[in-house]
Formats: sequence, C-alpha cells, structure tokens
Amino acid sequence: MSDELDDGIISRTRFLLVDGDKSVLDKLERYLLMAAAPKVYTVTSPLLALRIMQDRRTPVDCVICPNKQGRISGLEFLQNLRTGRWGGGALRDIKFILMMKDMEQSLVQIADSFYVNGYITGEIERDGVTNAIVRALTGAETNSPLVRQPIAHLNLGGQNVLLMPLSHLFADLAAEKQQALVEAAQTAAGVARILGQVIPIWSLGEGRTGFLAPPQFHSALASVTIDYAQRNLNQTVSVPRELLPDELMLGERAKSTADSGAPAVVKSRSEDEQGDANSRQRANANNRELRDMTYEDVSKVILGFKQLGPENFLKAFMRSQRVVQKQAGQPVEPVMREYFISLELLRKALFPDANLRRSGQLFGDLTLTLDQAMMRSLKYLPDLASPFSINLNVQSAFTKNFEVFISQAPLDLLTIEFRQPNIVEYFDEYLTARDMLRSKGVRIAVDQIFPDTLGLVNLELIGASMAKIHWGESAAEILRERHHAFSNILGTGIKLVMTRVDETAAFAVGASMGIQKYQGHLIEDLMKKTAA
Repeated sequence: MSDELDDGIISRTRFLLVDGDKSVLDKLERYLLMAAAPKVYTVTSPLLALRIMQDRRTPVDCVICPNKQGRISGLEFLQNLRTGRWGGGALRDIKFILMMKDMEQSLVQIADSFYVNGYITGEIERDGVTNAIVRALTGAETNSPLVRQPIAHLNLGGQNVLLMPLSHLFADLAAEKQQALVEAAQTAAGVARILGQVIPIWSLGEGRTGFLAPPQFHSALASVTIDYAQRNLNQTVSVPRELLPDELMLGERAKSTADSGAPAVVKSRSEDEQGDANSRQRANANNRELRDMTYEDVSKVILGFKQLGPENFLKAFMRSQRVVQKQAGQPVEPVMREYFISLELLRKALFPDANLRRSGQLFGDLTLTLDQAMMRSLKYLPDLASPFSINLNVQSAFTKNFEVFISQAPLDLLTIEFRQPNIVEYFDEYLTARDMLRSKGVRIAVDQIFPDTLGLVNLELIGASMAKIHWGESAAEILRERHHAFSNILGTGIKLVMTRVDETAAFAVGASMGIQKYQGHLIEDLMKKTAA
C-alpha cells in the first residue's frame, strides 16, 4: 500500500463485515486488525448486521459486504441502509464498501445510485484489500465506470422534474446520444427512487436557455434557467462516463455566466415519438391491461400513511378476519382476530391500473412497507383486549419499529404470523427472530401453507403454535394424501387452522382430519348471521 494513502484512517474506523463465507470473514478481519482497526464486528447475514447497526452499544463507521451474499445481495443491503426500507432512518453517514468479482456496469450503476463509497474486486489479498478500503474511506477515486451527475429534484406546476444542468455542448450531440444520456439518468433515478422526469437544461448563449423535455412539461419550464437549476441541486444520479464525458458537465464558469432572466428555448421530443407513446397508452387503455408496479406506487403508500396518519390509514385500508373453532354439534366460538392491510383496497385507491402480483421484488418492498405501517399503528387496532394476530415478513423483525412495537404490544394476546415461503427464504434469520419472540412469550403462526407443501417445514422445530393451511381447488384430495403429515403435526400440539374457507365442503374435510379451527369469507358470513 502506498505511503500517500496510508494516513491511519483504518485505525480510526469501526468496521462491520458481512459475508456468508466464514473464510472470507476471517481474512478480512485479520487484515483490518493488522492495520490497527479499533473494532471489527463480523456476521454472516445482512439482517443480523442491521440489528448491530441499530444498537447504540455497537457503533459502526463502515460496512464491507459482497454483492453475492446469500438470500440478500450486498446491493439490497446497501439500498436498505440508504433508504431505511426495512424501517428506521436512512443511514447515509455509514461508509459502505461493496465486494464484487467483476465491475459489471449495471450493478455499479445501482450501487452508485445508493452512494457506495468504494469497491473491493478480484482476489482477497492484504495489500489490495487495505488499499481499496483506504481509498474508499478517504474519498479517493474508485475504478467505477460511472460518474455522478448533480440534479435538481423539484415540483414545477404540480409535476415532479429532475433538472440536469449540462454544458452547452449537449445541444451539439446527435439526438440518439442525447436520448441515451437521458434514459441512463432516468434509469438511475428510478433505481434510487427519485421520482420525476429527467430534463437536461443548458445555456445556448445570448440570454437563451434550452431544455429537452416532453411537451407536457413545456409550460412549467418556460421560466426555468440554468442559474435556477444550479441553485436547487439536491440529488445525484450515476450515469456511464462514456455518456457523460467531462466536457458535458457544467462547471462553475458556465454557472456564473448563465443569464437568470433568459427565456427558454424548447427542444421537445419528436411528434412521431410522442404519437407512438400516445398510441401505446390508448392501446393499453382499450385493452384494459394492468401495468407492472413501480417504485412510485410504493412511495404513494408511504405518502398516504404520512398524510392520513396511522388511525385514518387503518380505517381506510385495514381489514380483519376471525379464526373460529367449529366442532360438530357445538356453536361457533371465536378464537382470535387477524388484522391486515387489504392489498386490494390499496390498489383500488392508489394505483388501480397496477398489477401487484406481477411486480417481483417491488411487491416484497410493498409488503415490507405495510409491515412498518401496521407496527406503527398498534394503538389504533380496534381491540387489544382479545387475542389477535398480525402478518409480518421475517425481515421486519430486525427493524427499529419492531422493537418499539414489541415493547408496547400485549404479548400474552399477540400472535405473529410469518408466511412459510418467507421463513424458508430467510431461515437462519427466522431462527434468530423465533428465539427472541419465544423468550418474550409471543406465539408464532405459520401462514400460507398450501396443501402440496404440507410437511415442507418442521413446524415443531421452528416453534409454531399455529399452522394455517389454505383451502382451495383440489385441496381435499391433496390433504387426504398427506394424512400422515397431519397426524404428525397434531401430535405436537400445534393448532391447525383451515384458511381461505369459502365453501362448506372445507368443514367436512377438516373434521375428518382433526381440524377444528377455520378462517375465511364463509366464516365471516356465518358470524354475521349468528350476530343477527
């Protein structure tokens, strides 16, 4: 390591190393301790790392994590830290160094969008690693193929815009190169969850200002100038250096000579391009196609929660269902009430044209957001004096909001439901959450057990007190085939609940297999008739 870089910064930095490979953890820890690091924490899971960073007793200055990191990638972990996606505040002051085998441009673009501080690439050897760490901590240039472009994230005339001030040379570029830069910046903004239309703006000299924007933004941009954009820079996006060379970036000289009172010269998208876009929109509307979900949709939920407040948000979107006990010849007896945010109500109110189930990771982001909303709304639940349950993702058990929620909830009445697929995906983390919940006396229910997955998870091992099995098409036949799995579960004392019950046939099948508890729309109808 060169002397000019070795200023002792490692000896003043507390590190958190995250890697599922214990041998890599041991190497990194050894290198850092040899460089006099005052504290090095090591964990094998990003969720466990999150708990360390939320504990004031274990302060961390820098995180080092590989991108390929088990079930949660280093990029996902970085995104969480910078946005607070799993709860808690956005941790922008903690340095983050990403370990990558190769510097793939698409991955680097995402990492830069979330303010990565540096990279460790190639083999894990002492000089290379310590050199990369020092360069990241001191803000020295990395070998990133991207450059960060300042933008002004503003609301003009009710429309979100991302003004990107550029040199006057932008006007001389071919249209396809201009569009490539705009698209790259728009992609980077979407990754970073910065909502709005990217609009390049530049000086044309002689008191004129130009911008490239779709027609619907022209009136709002008519009086916008380079000087105004420069004064309001508040975000950055990472774009490939090849699309944004140094000569296109606006320097202080260009800023100082901009005419703040100059009229704008508009360069709009071609009429053919705009016509094609309108045609596509009309076709989609005519076919009533549902679009994929976007980050903006998740942001609408967050904004809605802030604007309505917990109490009104629950009134608008929360629903509940009862779990009842039904034995032959006996009246139906309520056992517990499950509270949940209705995805269908959210969709209809906030994004009626979106297909929530066809949105990959974004759907997961939505459910994590709803977890935080539900936990922050505990005191507004209608009945906290009777047994109740809420649904959570395993990841949410490692957030600051969960700690507050669990400290305020009536633990003797609370059941937390985790989905079986989520438990399988985050199994190691679930076991940690299970131990914590059991130590507090909180009961655990496993939801979303489909008939053909019965027996996939050892319910006794994972500490479940209740298992919810979904009724559905062909369920009766499949459940009879799994009679032995049923018997094994019942033998452990775990309570079985048949959920999504919407036909009376479920009662006969359930009774024949020893199930006495049910939940679903049919149950709600029966309870209403009983009350009447």
